[in-house]
Amino acid sequence: MKIKVLTVKNQKDSYKAILESNPLYPDGKGGQLGDRGKVQNSNIIFVGKDYILTDNPIETGEIEVNLDLKNREDIAKQHTAQHLLSAILKDHHDLNTVGFRMSENYSTIDIDKRVTQQLIEEIEYKSNQIINEDLKVFEKTYSQDETHKLNLRKGISKKITGDVRVIYIDNLDASACGGFHVKSTLEINMIKIIKTENIKNEYMRIYYLAGKRVFNYFKELEKITNDLGNLLKTNKEDFTLKVSKLIEENDLQKKELESLYSYKAENILSNLKPIEIFGNIKIFFLEKKDNSFEYVQKSFDKNNFLFILKDEDTYKIQSDVINVGNLIKIINNKYSTKGGGGKTNGQIKGNLKLEDILQYIK
Repeated sequence: MKIKVLTVKNQKDSYKAILESNPLYPDGKGGQLGDRGKVQNSNIIFVGKDYILTDNPIETGEIEVNLDLKNREDIAKQHTAQHLLSAILKDHHDLNTVGFRMSENYSTIDIDKRVTQQLIEEIEYKSNQIINEDLKVFEKTYSQDETHKLNLRKGISKKITGDVRVIYIDNLDASACGGFHVKSTLEINMIKIIKTENIKNEYMRIYYLAGKRVFNYFKELEKITNDLGNLLKTNKEDFTLKVSKLIEENDLQKKELESLYSYKAENILSNLKPIEIFGNIKIFFLEKKDNSFEYVQKSFDKNNFLFILKDEDTYKIQSDVINVGNLIKIINNKYSTKGGGGKTNGQIKGNLKLEDILQYIK
């Protein structure tokens, strides 16, 4: 395959080559990934309507493109898997597909209702059953008038003009589509639903993998499992018991640590003296050294005070006599700091010294 490059522009992380005409499949069309391959010594990283993005500069003129056919094969499996899943969702559970997107790592289907995890597992199981039935996947082309007589899973988009390409999964699905597809469901190999999430309009998003992506997913899980086994010094059968014990031990240690922090905070508070007194306002200051200082702030019980706790470049301020929020606003107007607060509590962050805060109290 050849392309004619008219101009090449340097962008932030890529090079944009404007084409006279583009024979490559573009990214995003029908939710699908675009073609990939090599042009001279550069990799194609994105395909637009009339341009391609490459990771290195290329020459203008007529150039040969070496298509990545493995990429097309992967896309075909992901896309056909979407048709298969959407057909099951519609035919068996009256769930409509309202969105589809394919990325380098996973694909997603958006459906118009939220369902249980049990139903998701049933859909995954059914999809893999159908894959093994070795159903034929084929295409037919129709005129616009002919499509009105077809029993398609989804209506024809108004964006489509001219003849319509319909993808069939034998005895299962018929959908208008211009993307890549396999010749048989058996070529999909396997479908794995990896997670779901609720999205707006009470819709649900289903994340799935197909083909070699499933193999890579399980391979990565196996690596994680082995790493965890080495870390926990146990086999995977005992993971739950081991982790439960670690959580229990951690909770006990946290309680013991909280008790120690609380005890230390009491000692700090009992010995805390004001660094300055302005009128009847006593100024207290501490620099955080460990979490016990947070307990000091929570347990502060003085009267007529301004207490400042410095935590790296952040000053946490509280007072029972000065409006802390107003104080922080004044400082923000004078310095390049960020922060805010209410009447009694707040915090401010930036290149600031203690003296810079105190000067607005005097």
